Amino acid sequence: MRTTETPGEFLRAHGRTLLVLFVGMLVPLALFAYLAQNVAQGGGFAFERTFEQQVRATRAAVLDTTARALDVIGGTWVMLGVGVVLSVALYRIRHRLGWFSLSVLLGATLLANALRPVFERPRPAGQTLLDEPGASFPSGHVMVATALVIVLSAALWPTRARTLVLLVGGVYVLAMMWSRVYGGVHHVSDVVASVLLALAWGVGLTRATHAHQVLRPDFFRTSSKRS
Repeated sequence: MRTTETPGEFLRAHGRTLLVLFVGMLVPLALFAYLAQNVAQGGGFAFERTFEQQVRATRAAVLDTTARALDVIGGTWVMLGVGVVLSVALYRIRHRLGWFSLSVLLGATLLANALRPVFERPRPAGQTLLDEPGASFPSGHVMVATALVIVLSAALWPTRARTLVLLVGGVYVLAMMWSRVYGGVHHVSDVVASVLLALAWGVGLTRATHAHQVLRPDFFRTSSKRS
């Protein structure tokens, strides 16, 4: 009796998972490592200062207000509250989703706070709109924003709402990236690296916990039968 899989059978059974891990975890990790190495050894990229100056040159009252609002929304205390409420809500639906949410959001926060003292990258020079102490690489605001979108996308993946979450969430992450550069508190490579690291972390946990499969189409029907 044959008990081992052939390479073809293995790829047919696990090919999609391997592809997701490669595209969603390994590639982002490799790109993050490239950016981190450049920051550690060369202090960043030559184009960044010019691009950042161009972004900050577009400052206007309405954009200033938007950047300040995103700074508050993505701040530690607001995100802590959002994370707790979201994790509790998901926990009440399915325990696994609650722990998954807490792990992704808390992990993203801890990673950002742990890596900044390691790289000790100075904030961009020049007049800043926002006030942000400490080192620059990576951006905690962007990491947590990306992690939040990953949690919602994974939890709602079996539903039609996932498309809306991905679209709105993508705009939210891009807006947060823009606000950190516009506000003069982060370099471009800071915010790009933050998205990559949060993506690798979130996708890895999603596949490990199978959070994207918890709310399958028959979930609510089976839940009502049990009650």
